[in-house]
Amino acid sequence: MFSGADRSGLERRRGAQRVLGAQAEEIGARECEKQHQYGLQVARRQAAVRQRAEAAAGGGHALSGSEKAAVGRDLTRVKHLCAEAEKENTTIYLEEVPPAAAVPKIEPKQLVKAARPPPPAV
Repeated sequence: MFSGADRSGLERRRGAQRVLGAQAEEIGARECEKQHQYGLQVARRQAAVRQRAEAAAGGGHALSGSEKAAVGRDLTRVKHLCAEAEKENTTIYLEEVPPAAAVPKIEPKQLVKAARPPPPAV
């Protein structure tokens, strides 16, 4: 009767999680640039490329055509920014790029305070 479990929703959520992780790395890279930490900026941009590429590859059949195109455009944009940062670092700043394992993780933050709804009026 059933051919198998539909995993498209799970794949979409995992892809979205990777995209959000990549966005966090991009924001972190911009902060590193402001603080003149160019080696760390390159490492964060490389992490953003990896996460975007995983989102593009992992989406598979769960993404529609327009979604695949958007993920592909984002991946191209992030690759371009990464290549630009790598070039600037190797030609101007000459800072050592830390390995991916040495880059501090971006900790998730709670954006909304959890609150219980008021008890129903009787």
